[in-house]
Amino acid sequence: MTKTIGIIGLGEIGGGIAATLAASGIPVLGFDIAEPACAAAAKAGVALAESAAAIFEGADITLISLPSIDALRETYAALDSCDRRAGALIAECSTIPVAVAHELSSTAQAAGRAFVEMTVIGTSHEARDGTLFFMTGGDDAMTDRLAPILSVAGRGHVHMGPVGAASTAKLLNNAIGLATMLAFAEAIAEAERAGIDAAAFVRAVIDGNGAGASVVFTRHAAKALGPEPQPPTPLSLKDGRALGELIGPVAEAYPMLGLAFDRVVELIGDGQAGLVWAATEAARKAAQEADRSLPDSGPDSGR
Repeated sequence: MTKTIGIIGLGEIGGGIAATLAASGIPVLGFDIAEPACAAAAKAGVALAESAAAIFEGADITLISLPSIDALRETYAALDSCDRRAGALIAECSTIPVAVAHELSSTAQAAGRAFVEMTVIGTSHEARDGTLFFMTGGDDAMTDRLAPILSVAGRGHVHMGPVGAASTAKLLNNAIGLATMLAFAEAIAEAERAGIDAAAFVRAVIDGNGAGASVVFTRHAAKALGPEPQPPTPLSLKDGRALGELIGPVAEAYPMLGLAFDRVVELIGDGQAGLVWAATEAARKAAQEADRSLPDSGPDSGR
């Protein structure tokens, strides 16, 4: 594969993909507004562009991985200054609401670019190792053009359907993760209430690898254990709000997903703490309030 691949957004995911592709010998042209991200990419063999417009002008296929809708819209606005380019393709990797996926697709096509979704499942470590998993959305012929990239940057991929399908699938995947975090936060709080050491409980669930074990639990449960709030996770809040937009019209039909949306916004909407810590702390306080409201029936009345 000799075509130049452009990557706009050289953060944890975009930067990892860029480094993986460059290491395989694929020409990669990258851009990010953050100097440290650019420096890391350059060290990994990525050629740097001066702007998003330069990526659109110089790359045959452009991958975009950005953290906010505002950043995406500003990036796509750069297409206004670019010439139409026959055969150019934009692959959107960001986690976005379905309506935004359609909006960006329309913007790209108006500028003479084909558009597909290439949503990501995985971590920054997997991006660097080339073991991400991808879900694609869009015209079959266009998504087929991504095959050489997908084979290098990931361990597999599934085509979900037309534009919007991959964003829907990514949001639902993340919704499962958010609901899982909320559930295990309450379980950890109840373990503590029962007199069980929380760290021992977390270790037992992970090592036991039974009904409570999951990738989400293994990665995130320890965040509930510290006395101080974990750093805020704006991406979880963004995902929660996007989930709310997705299921809003039928939220009553999906009580678990509706609850996940409401609780995520309630717990971390102020940006003061990460979801797992905030959910566990809220569960601890709620349990304490419930215990105080119970009638005292003597020393043998229970916990």
